[in-house]
Amino acid sequence: MNACGLALSQITYLIASLTKKNNKSSIVELNQLVERHGEEAEKHTLHALFSQVEFSTDGKSTGKDFHQTQFLIQESKNLMFKPNFIGLLCHATHGTLRASSSLFPSLVKVLRLSPLNEIVFALALSQSPDTEVQKQANGVLDSKVCNVLRQYLKENNTLRDLPVHVIYYILRYLLKENGMSASEREMVVAQLQQAFPVETCPVILVPLLHSSNKISITPDKVSSDCEPHNLSALMAECGYSCCESVDDLTNLFNMIKTEITPKTVAKTLGMMIKRRELNTDTMISLQNINSAMSWSDKAESTSTSWNLDNFIYVLNQKVPGLVWKDVILELDYPGFIVPDVEGLNFIYKAYTSATTEPFPVTAIFRMWANVKGQLSWIKNALLPDSEFSFAKHPDRQVEMDILKSPPEESMPESQLREVWTSLSLVETLLNIGECGERAEVTQILATPAKLCPDYLMLGLLQSKCTWHTLQDDMIRSLLQTFLNNHPNAAIILHYCWGGPNNRAGALQKIVLNAMSDYYLHDQVQNGHVDQTRLSRILDVAQDLKTLSQLLHSTNYLFVIELAVLASRREYLKLDKWLTDKLSQHQEPFVRATITFLTRKLEGTATDSLKNPPLPQEVIVSVLQCLQRVLQQPESFPLSQEVKDHIHHLLTSNLGSITPSSAPSSQVPPSSNILSSGGIGSGIGSGIGSTIGSSIGSGIGSSIGSGIGSGIGSGIITSSIGSGIITSSIGSGIGSSIGPASQMLGSGSPILSGGSGLGNIPGMQSKLPGMLAQTSTTNTVSG
Repeated sequence: MNACGLALSQITYLIASLTKKNNKSSIVELNQLVERHGEEAEKHTLHALFSQVEFSTDGKSTGKDFHQTQFLIQESKNLMFKPNFIGLLCHATHGTLRASSSLFPSLVKVLRLSPLNEIVFALALSQSPDTEVQKQANGVLDSKVCNVLRQYLKENNTLRDLPVHVIYYILRYLLKENGMSASEREMVVAQLQQAFPVETCPVILVPLLHSSNKISITPDKVSSDCEPHNLSALMAECGYSCCESVDDLTNLFNMIKTEITPKTVAKTLGMMIKRRELNTDTMISLQNINSAMSWSDKAESTSTSWNLDNFIYVLNQKVPGLVWKDVILELDYPGFIVPDVEGLNFIYKAYTSATTEPFPVTAIFRMWANVKGQLSWIKNALLPDSEFSFAKHPDRQVEMDILKSPPEESMPESQLREVWTSLSLVETLLNIGECGERAEVTQILATPAKLCPDYLMLGLLQSKCTWHTLQDDMIRSLLQTFLNNHPNAAIILHYCWGGPNNRAGALQKIVLNAMSDYYLHDQVQNGHVDQTRLSRILDVAQDLKTLSQLLHSTNYLFVIELAVLASRREYLKLDKWLTDKLSQHQEPFVRATITFLTRKLEGTATDSLKNPPLPQEVIVSVLQCLQRVLQQPESFPLSQEVKDHIHHLLTSNLGSITPSSAPSSQVPPSSNILSSGGIGSGIGSGIGSTIGSSIGSGIGSSIGSGIGSGIGSGIITSSIGSGIITSSIGSGIGSSIGPASQMLGSGSPILSGGSGLGNIPGMQSKLPGMLAQTSTTNTVSG
């Protein structure tokens, strides 16, 4: 947030927290803030006051807003003396007043308005953006303005103590068709003509009170009636006609006795580009000022725009040493706005017509106090019809040398793309976005994000911002384009991971989070994980050598999916990784593992190409890890709910996996997978009607009376192969394997002919225990 934004926040706080104790100090601070930050702060102060004060129909207050009400009463008394009182009051009451028939009676009672101040309020609110408020204000004017003015003249005999601009607006209202009788209007105008005779009438009232007279006007008289050096206000009142000829404009400049500064010119240009807001019906008709400086009866002007050539010519004649760079700098004033691309072209043409100096684009890229005005310039400059282009005035440029696949220059969008080689533009937009204009800046950056994401990404990465919130969010969002597919993806990802501007740590976190976002996108959109996205993430992680960091993500489902895929490519050992993670994160990770396996076993994937079934050995590894968790309650304190889930998985799904689903690459050719009565694929890819690769890669096709050709007197010899006999088979396998009638472990017979362990009564129910024991193996060598 910039200084102005902080000031407005402080104003809101001070007004909301006004008390008897802090009243004086708070009001002093509020006045200082308004003086320092100008009209914007003044508008905000009044708006905050109107928001805090309760305007009840009976004019009574609950007392909670007492101090705010007293402060607003004080401000209201001074309001009519401010030249911009209409804009101030309309802004302050917009959205804070409830339009009803009791609106003005409530204002009068709460703010203790005099009859004249009520008229001033009604004049201002007759231009309110709220139509109902307008209606109420016009009703007050129609019914009260004549009587109030008549009574005021009767008591004071003059209106000279009223500000000239208030009288001007009163006259404008009286001269309209507004329901007043002609006799009433004539009476009031006649009284005002007496109060302001021809000889002493202020210049802005002359066309309204003495339009039929030929009046001599001197510079001294004009200067005393108008605000000093306020060229913009005088030209606004005179309208387009004051620029029709060089002579007319020269005479108008002669009325300004004080020095014309760059700030004066900047405010005048700002007024001129608001031409669509000018009401030609209410302009003072300075149709022609002749050499004698008198009003003539020339026919009304038909001009509908400012004659910029005449303005620049006269300005250069009157102020030959004017520094136009300073004029552009002074556009940063409260209230400046570029309403449309024609307004921007107008100012740019004014600069290029007045001087041959290069346009000072640094004045646009520096941080403005009036952020909205700066953003309005940039927004219009990015439109196709703009004569001002950041491609021609880039200031600092993005370093593009690292790109190996630049876009074709012949493409129609090449000129628009060229704009985004301006590093200063990207940096300025990011700073503006951090000052309360995030939504508009994000909308502006959406265009290059689609048109030239590589250009924009380099600009974002190379920008040196005061704050990084918007910058980091934009980088994270834009990384999705490069994780998906782009000719410059590898270059951009490596550049981002390297961390320009000494931001490697922060940017690496953004890349890791972007990968997680990329994984989640398809899950959120389609309800399942797209394995092609997961494969792309793993490829990028390997390329950037960041797999280990990525697997530390707190998105547990994501890291489990990624670890499984990595294990299949032999980038890591799944058993050890799962064990470490379960030990480190305890129940949250156990829950994620259960969710992962449940989804896979339930077959939630609808596309077998994007979501192939899990390999058999992966399911075995996960089940073994969960079984170990159950067997170590002191190391894994789990809720009963989680324990039940694990039991359910082990008892319900172990026998559901078919041996044929195991990849052949995981089972050595020499081993035989048992078929009919086997322990099932849940134990692994090596146990069937014979004890497979879990025991060793060399056991024959059946455990019968002979257990292959190598079993003699019950001694297991090396002819069994290089097999590993584990204690999970039971304590009976070892030195006493002999005839088929011998007992296995607790006494169950070893079946002959390959009938398998699966047919032993009770073996399925003992399977979880066997799994747990399988994890600790005893190697028996020949």
